Amino acid sequence: MLDALSIPTAVFVGTSLGGLIAMLLAAAMPDRIAAAVLNDIGAEVDPRGLARIRSYVGSSGPVNSWREMTAAVKASQEVAFPARDNGFWEIFARRVAEELPDGRVALAYDPAIANAFKGDYSAPPSMMPMFQALAKVPVLAVRGAISDLLSRATVDAMRTVKPDLESVEVPDTGHAPTLEEPEAWNAIAAFLARVP
Repeated sequence: MLDALSIPTAVFVGTSLGGLIAMLLAAAMPDRIAAAVLNDIGAEVDPRGLARIRSYVGSSGPVNSWREMTAAVKASQEVAFPARDNGFWEIFARRVAEELPDGRVALAYDPAIANAFKGDYSAPPSMMPMFQALAKVPVLAVRGAISDLLSRATVDAMRTVKPDLESVEVPDTGHAPTLEEPEAWNAIAAFLARVP
């Protein structure tokens, strides 16, 4: 896509899987990455978070209304976003679901993504070699303060590889910050202002 659009380099902002893809791209095509923002993902993935995601991904079918979808999304995600009001959950549901032609509402992702969770995730592979490919470019790690996927210890380990790693924690938020939180938004804006 970068070639088709004649874009020599780009800043990649990746949440979860998107951050993993940014690291893989850096390993495969290091000259294309100008900088990266990794949202609640890092060089090591905590098995606890994978287990939680595995418990619900691909297991829900369509529901009859947006009200039902909002309740379902809240039930599966409230651990990551405690004490949020109904307005937050209504917006969140509209971002992750879609209305089907028959009027029912379904999550807007390919349920086959659940196939990736069928293996043994007691010891997920390290992404440290891929993260090392980002060592020469500016990187901002955004972490939800109560994340069960990206630990503080992993951010610290990433900093040993990349001492100039920038990081920010979003309070009372798990996996993954929406990036609209003031802490995340302000850190990203400041980071991008410094990227050449």
